[in-house]
Amino acid sequence: MFDVIIAANGNSVRMGFDKLAEKIGENTVLARTVNAFRDIDGIERIIIVSDDAPDIEGVLTVKGGKTRELSVLEGLKATKAEYVLIHDGARPFVSRELIKKIMQSALICGSAVPCLKITDSLRGISDGYVSSLPDRNSFVTVQTPQGFETKKLKKAFACAEKEGLLERFTDESEIYSRYVAPCKLVEGEQSNRKLTTQADFFGLNARIGTGFDIHRYVEGKPLRLCGIEIDYPYGLLAHSDGDAPLHAVTDALLTAAGERDIGVFFPDDDPRYENADSRIFLRKAAEILKEKNLSVNSLNVTIIAQSPKLSPYIEKMRQNIAALLNIPSEKIALSATTTEKLGLIGENKALAALAAVVLV
Repeated sequence: MFDVIIAANGNSVRMGFDKLAEKIGENTVLARTVNAFRDIDGIERIIIVSDDAPDIEGVLTVKGGKTRELSVLEGLKATKAEYVLIHDGARPFVSRELIKKIMQSALICGSAVPCLKITDSLRGISDGYVSSLPDRNSFVTVQTPQGFETKKLKKAFACAEKEGLLERFTDESEIYSRYVAPCKLVEGEQSNRKLTTQADFFGLNARIGTGFDIHRYVEGKPLRLCGIEIDYPYGLLAHSDGDAPLHAVTDALLTAAGERDIGVFFPDDDPRYENADSRIFLRKAAEILKEKNLSVNSLNVTIIAQSPKLSPYIEKMRQNIAALLNIPSEKIALSATTTEKLGLIGENKALAALAAVVLV
């Protein structure tokens, strides 16, 4: 139904280095952009337009042109699907939600272009002076991915090429609007910014989340921490299996992603989750991150308990969390501490866990 063309043939003049090859988390900018489109129902192929041959599996690479639109034209020549999405390789933070919204609008309206309202005041200029005072409410900025019925977009490109104007256009919506019809606008995302200058790399849309959980010890229940059963005579009192570290990590991921806490997704009065394996909670959080095109940059987990002694299990617990989140274990720091016999934990009546995460 949809092919995706990712424009990745720029020379990064304003950046000063190859921005698409820079790392964000474990992936390059370009790989992260590509991954946002993977495994979405209705997307048949991903086509990268680049003179280089990026080491990215499962994509078709075609040579580009000397301008953006000449490059997109080369991508269109390789496009066979009824509809096409065109996206900037330097917009790695696009969410899957926005991609699906653009696809739906393109199917209904024949075109779809994400846009944002302008919050700054606009001024026309001439020779260094203000020459006009346009109403900002009459303007928007546009983003990608932009979605179109393929044959109509190809027709628009052919018209532009025939008139010798193709190299003058800055994006596909401009070409489509000139030769076919006005584009349908869809609300875009502030986070879907384009990496253009070195300043754009500061922060990298990082999100920070924290999670905390505490449970009392109880007899007759196994002690599970980070998905691993610990040799200890007491377990943790909870509606689920009581895996406090996984609960804390799940909350940290959810809050960093802008979602509600674990109790909203998995209520403690829902019989479906009685004695539930807490790994399913963490997997759900991981699914939400994938949907929002977010990945774990670093995760810190601290288990607070007077006993048992957890040092023999630390590495195994770290590896288990890494496997559950499908990230390198090097991104995870996991430690255990006591409260020096103070409070409920110090009296060996409870165990707690604290987690902090940075998402990009």
